[in-house]
Amino acid sequence: MQLFKEHNVTMHFSQIGGSFGGDFSEMRSYMVAKLMWNPYQNADSLMRSFMDLYYGPAAPYMYAYEKLVEGALLGSGQRLWIYDSPISHKDGMLNEHCRKRYNEYFDQAEAAVANQPELLNRVQISRLPLQYAELQIASIQPIDDVQALAAKLAAFRKFAVEENVIWNINEKGNTPEQYCDMYAARYLSGKIKTWQKVHKSAG
Repeated sequence: MQLFKEHNVTMHFSQIGGSFGGDFSEMRSYMVAKLMWNPYQNADSLMRSFMDLYYGPAAPYMYAYEKLVEGALLGSGQRLWIYDSPISHKDGMLNEHCRKRYNEYFDQAEAAVANQPELLNRVQISRLPLQYAELQIASIQPIDDVQALAAKLAAFRKFAVEENVIWNINEKGNTPEQYCDMYAARYLSGKIKTWQKVHKSAG
């Protein structure tokens, strides 16, 4: 944007905001709108300003999460690509250790606004991309804990489907409901029945 400004570009169309439910889509829209007025503003200050207003007491944890993701991406040496899958970064910024820490930050953020439904809802919606990433990565790995994976899918379904937060999972137009149903049928259906049978006989 600074380059455009320095070369006298007078019009700029940006798609960086993405769809609602995407990774910090609201914050990206806010920051781009601000930077269009003045591309020399400090991006980190804009980010913190937005988070303070949008997430309230949860803001410090959301900021820590975003900076950890950023650092993990840079540390991995792996570039982002427009058609990347979370699976592409399973050994980089989405490795098991990082995902564990990301979830800890979200747990802390949710706890910080547990008594403020509107802010809690915003934090939980912002968690959807991480939940989706975990589901995608789990789909290519041995399933050690079927119930835990089923719980992750249920948590994702709650906001993506039941709360009607997002309408499409991808540009093909697949709905969250279709995704969740497909995922359950493909990765959990037989395993859930086996798990229940084993534990019932063990009990």
